[in-house]
This record gives sequence, C-alpha cells and structure tokens, in this order.
Amino acid sequence: GTLTATYDNSSNNFCTLNPLNSNHSGALTNGNTTGTTAADAVWRSTFSTIGATTGKYYWEGKCVAVGAYTGIGIASVENMTGSSGNSNFPTLTGGYAYQEDGVKNNQGSESSYGNTYTTGDIIGCAFDSTNGNMWFSKDGVWQNSATIAEIAAGTTANAAFTGITTDTTYLPTVKFYNNTTWSMNFGNGYFGTTAVVSTNA
Repeated sequence: GTLTATYDNSSNNFCTLNPLNSNHSGALTNGNTTGTTAADAVWRSTFSTIGATTGKYYWEGKCVAVGAYTGIGIASVENMTGSSGNSNFPTLTGGYAYQEDGVKNNQGSESSYGNTYTTGDIIGCAFDSTNGNMWFSKDGVWQNSATIAEIAAGTTANAAFTGITTDTTYLPTVKFYNNTTWSMNFGNGYFGTTAVVSTNA
C-alpha cells in the first residue's frame, strides 16, 4: 500500500487519539490520528495519549465530517476514568471546548465565542497550561479578535478561557455525535494521509 511518512518516534514523540480511552462506536485510523463515529446519536469523547501540566502547546483538528454537536478542546485527566469517555466532555469538570455552533463550553456553561465551523474547517488550539489560558482559531484566523502576538505574550483579553485550574493534567480531546470525523495534527504535519500545506488543507 501507500505509505505515509511519520515523525513520531521514540525520541520525538507526538500525541495520538487514545484507543484505550475511546468509547466511540466507529474507528481510529491513520495511526490513531483520525476518529470516526457512526450514526448512533450518542455523545462520545476521545482523549489524547499525552497530557500537559506546564508549558505552551499548539495542535489542530480538521473537521472531516461535522456530524452534530461536535467540539474540540481539553479535558482534565480525571475525566478519563469510568464512563466519562462516553460523554460530552465539555459538560464535565475540567472540560473546555470550542463547538461547531460557535460557542465555547466549560462544564456545561455555554456562551458566544467565535464563528461556526463545518466539514472541511481546521480548528487550531493554543493552550498555556502553566497560566491556565486557551485560544482557538478557525482556518488560521484566531477567534474573538485574538492575535498571535497577544497569544505569544500571554495577553488574555480575547482568550476563549482564562483561569483554568493548573493543578492537574489536561489532554487534547474531541467530541463526536452522530456521523462525525475528526482528523488530528499533533505535529506530524498530516490530516490522515494528506500533508498539511495551508490552513485549509
């Protein structure tokens, strides 16, 4: 078959979606960087394999099929236990998401945030786990009028979330509901088998 290059190795290790903490009804493919769910109308959350406790991180997800009620963000490691992996992660304690309807959601509290997104859009996630702040972009445009300069400087006036508790570990997380597909770029530079060449690869 056709091979896809990967830079994920023992000395340069990237996240993948975690098959051990994934209760969705579909499949994880492309080295566990793509997740797909069936038309079962059940909330599903899939966590990543590597968490953050300190430092600044960036990753992105391509919404290959938007389904309904999808979202991307972070969840605290405590949410991986029990049945939480089969849940709507931003409604849980320690869950923070940017959803396809343009709202941000933390522990079930939703508020207006950015543009809606749909099939083919790429959502960027910038997380400062040391200071507890988070921003999101859509197709290369930072939402809520944020800029890359203020994100780099740690200015939080236009952040999606501030004051995120910093005494735990957070995992990049995506949620699914009814025919949804996310393809993640945690550093390999691919969405599935397609090389990332632009903000709308």
